[in-house]
Amino acid sequence: MTGFPRAVVFDLDGTLVDSAADIASALARTLAEEGLPAVAVETVKTMIGGGSRRLIEQVLAARGLDDEPARIDRLTRIFEQHYLANPCRDTRIYPGVMDLLDALAARGTGLGICTNKPAGITDRLLAVLGLDRYFGAVAAGADGVPKKPDPAMLTAVLSRLGARPAESVMLGDSAADVGCARAAGCPVVLVSFGYTNGNVIALGADAVVDDYAEALSALARVFATPSR
Repeated sequence: MTGFPRAVVFDLDGTLVDSAADIASALARTLAEEGLPAVAVETVKTMIGGGSRRLIEQVLAARGLDDEPARIDRLTRIFEQHYLANPCRDTRIYPGVMDLLDALAARGTGLGICTNKPAGITDRLLAVLGLDRYFGAVAAGADGVPKKPDPAMLTAVLSRLGARPAESVMLGDSAADVGCARAAGCPVVLVSFGYTNGNVIALGADAVVDDYAEALSALARVFATPSR
């Protein structure tokens, strides 16, 4: 296949939005209830991407604290309550995102989101930021639903958009996004400015962009190869 993807499915945190400050703030309030100090925003960035429970697991492990499942479950619930109360105080849409979404919508490209962020928080964040109007399908973290890099959420989004994986692109910022896309049989483009802790290029995406102004050409380039 040549030309341009029929659908583009985005990750959320570190890809469409810079949300680390609000996540760190909710985490700080959660830890304060345990009499524990906050975690620096730059450290929190390295822990984002696996969902709320995984975030709590990483924080407890990093501090050598009790990581019994019951404690993790309790702190996860507290964190999500704090985060849902203030999901967008400091969260910002990355520069160039709106222009890209407008350009893709004008082309008739199907747009979706695939994120490990809890579904309720995802829905509220998208609504507050005015992003919800762009996306025909959103899959987010929920009990019993496998998280990325499992491909289940991505394939569900593509099915709702009426697009096959081979004619679509996953656009994210992490190894989980690459793994999810590869497992689904979908090309993948990464942004270099997200929350990945390490060398983004080494993750093996089909393309890496440093700025959203490069995204349209990168998406077209991915589909200009003979193998497509």
